[in-house]
Amino acid sequence: MIYSGNTYINEIHYQGYTISKIYACGGELVWGNDMNTIKYKGEYINGEVFILRCDGDPEITLFDVQTDSPSIITDLTAATFYPCAEYLGYEVLAAADRLRRVEMKEGVGAIGQGAFSHSSGLTEAIIPDSVTAIGSHAFESCDKLSGLTIGSGVTTIGDFAFSGCSSLDNDLYLPNIDKIKTGAFKGCSKLKSVTIGSGCTRIEGNAFGDCTGLTSVIVEATTPPYCAPYAFNNITCQIYVPQASVDAYKAAWSEYSGLIQPIQ
Repeated sequence: MIYSGNTYINEIHYQGYTISKIYACGGELVWGNDMNTIKYKGEYINGEVFILRCDGDPEITLFDVQTDSPSIITDLTAATFYPCAEYLGYEVLAAADRLRRVEMKEGVGAIGQGAFSHSSGLTEAIIPDSVTAIGSHAFESCDKLSGLTIGSGVTTIGDFAFSGCSSLDNDLYLPNIDKIKTGAFKGCSKLKSVTIGSGCTRIEGNAFGDCTGLTSVIVEATTPPYCAPYAFNNITCQIYVPQASVDAYKAAWSEYSGLIQPIQ
């Protein structure tokens, strides 16, 4: 792994390979399970941009570096992940205190558990349509994160994925979401509005708990999704549902029956 202050890069999945060690050598990043099976060469430029790039099949290249003493890379402020990083693994850049911006290009499929959690300087994250799952705690406690783009392909948002992102002031649109898990957006007190698509089946406890800045919640599903106790804890805004389903929602979501109104 690469260590930079509190920045760790532990695991990236690429074309069926689990790449669990990353090395720095001669201005380039090199990752592979061991020095005889390196699968990728990357770039590290001016202490500012960490790029994972893949053009066709990467050549196998050997470098003389210590496998137990990875080089230190400092001042990491931005990260761009290209499609060769099919899955961003466990705590891929967790607690990266100087990280400001993360962008994933179309083709990245999933974000793993705790991938960017506790990155206290992160202000912007761009998640493309190709991402279908955002893992548990992925952006937890990124308390300066205010610019968030979530692509339309996301079907699952894991436990506490954005919990504690207290600067997040988006109008959140999740057109193809299936499950919003426990505490997914808990404490996102500046979140403006939420629109949940027609395919949603589950909203777990405290999914939007303490999102006190919400001005509206729209749920487009005609059949009320399962709504766990306290899913919308401490919100006071109206919850808009399909007109023909108002009575069904009031029965299924009795905790919030006084807030339920028909979509106009």
